[in-house]
Amino acid sequence: MLSSHRRMLPVSLPRFELGALLLVLGLAAALAAVVGIAAFTLTESTGYSTSQLQAAAKTAYARGHDAGYTAGLAKGKTSGQSAGYAKGRQAGLAAGKKKGRAVGMRLGKKAGYTQGYAAGQAAAQAAVQTTTK
Repeated sequence: MLSSHRRMLPVSLPRFELGALLLVLGLAAALAAVVGIAAFTLTESTGYSTSQLQAAAKTAYARGHDAGYTAGLAKGKTSGQSAGYAKGRQAGLAAGKKKGRAVGMRLGKKAGYTQGYAAGQAAAQAAVQTTTK
């Protein structure tokens, strides 16, 4: 046999009132109306047409592109100049050493000939001339 026992809640719920329901619905409708009117006025008060927005976007893009291009040229010029100067200095130093070494060898050979072999030949000829006289 099933016995039906009703359990009693330890807390009793308040009674449902129709006036409270109507008050809540009225406040929700008023808040929705305020939000709707605010959203409508915000979307209608911008005053910009689609063509004006597109023109403004194109102008902003052109300004940004030109500013970036100018800044890139300036940065590229400074970094390119410093890199070119460093490489040119290194290449010029190597070429200068090579040319300087060649000129030095030529002058050294000439000086060695003048001071060594030519001086010895001149001394020998002077000695021969003094003995033959």
